[in-house]
Amino acid sequence: MADGRPVSIEIIQQTVQDLLDQDVIEVASSAYRFWPVLAKKKIDGVWVDAKRFCLDLRKLNGATVKHARMLPK
Repeated sequence: MADGRPVSIEIIQQTVQDLLDQDVIEVASSAYRFWPVLAKKKIDGVWVDAKRFCLDLRKLNGATVKHARMLPK
């Protein structure tokens, strides 16, 4: 997770700006706020000194209504 250091904040801001510039994401207003976090990256079972940009979706997942029955095939 992001440790709050200025370097982490700069990486998050740069990544978000790059994604906005590439039209991968867009600015939105929602009741849910998804916090960006930098997670440690694991390659071939070994932790490396790289970070992975992720969104914390736990609040959305908690509000998602689970299907009470199976969907038809």
